[in-house]
Formats: sequence, structure tokens, C-alpha cells
Amino acid sequence: MATQYYTTNEVCRIVGISRTTFYNWIRRGHFPAPPRNHRGHRLISDEMVRIMLDHKNRLIFPGEQES
Repeated sequence: MATQYYTTNEVCRIVGISRTTFYNWIRRGHFPAPPRNHRGHRLISDEMVRIMLDHKNRLIFPGEQES
């Protein structure tokens, strides 16, 4: 099966995060910087989207308790 790639905006919409959060996760090393195409646009694979969704679902926000 061929890998599908998404833009930053698409990933943010799918995962339910802001662009700022996306960039912070990359900058802080939670995820490797995605490759870029010939125009400089990030190419985020469907596998990376699944990993980001899993990461978001594991986050514990202030005031919440870990189960």
C-alpha cells in the first residue's frame, strides 16, 4: 500500500491541535522533523499522523488524573 502524505494544516485538523502545538512538538523533539518537498512544504506520512494521534491521546492535562 502506498504511503499517503499530509500537509501541516491537514495534520493539525486531523489530530486536533494548533499549528503552534505541531511546531512545538517538533522543536521539542517529540517527533522528528518531517521531510520537505521541492517547494519546502512538510510531508507528514500517515504513519506519523497515527503516532501524533496516539501521543495526543496519552497527554495528561493540568487538573486531570492519570488512570
